[in-house]
Amino acid sequence: MDILRRREDNCFMRPGQGRALWAALLVGMAASASPMVLFAQQAEQPLGARLYAGQQTLAGYIAGHETPLPETASRCVNCHVLAGSPRPASGSQKTVAFGPLLSAEGLKGLVPRRGGPPSRYDLHAFCELLKTGVDPAKVIIQRTMPRYKLDEPQCEALWMYITQPTP
Repeated sequence: MDILRRREDNCFMRPGQGRALWAALLVGMAASASPMVLFAQQAEQPLGARLYAGQQTLAGYIAGHETPLPETASRCVNCHVLAGSPRPASGSQKTVAFGPLLSAEGLKGLVPRRGGPPSRYDLHAFCELLKTGVDPAKVIIQRTMPRYKLDEPQCEALWMYITQPTP
């Protein structure tokens, strides 16, 4: 106890302040650990899930522009909802999906899209759409949908995540 008081005196603290300092330090350390826990949880998610949610960078561009979109503007989750996802709570800012619902059935099924003939996606057609904006029926998607610079493993991971069976 005497040593603690001397330390406190040497650090220009009054007796009793050392405990408060240690308590504050421990609380600060606990709070700083939470981002590490979140990072670890995000790293455990499949690559496709991280790409869809914007937790992993996916370079997006508006057709005709060379400047990349901000990372937060090119996340899939901004405009699309996955089949089987919970609906936003009432009063939530995100109440309606801007882009089409993403599901295995909707992408792999023979469906008319954007006024064109019926078409279905496979991995190659999906990657082509994301890179060029041209769908399997050779219809160009709206300009508001970003075009992405992604490699084959990223595209395959995103395809697998989006088309996984819903519970």
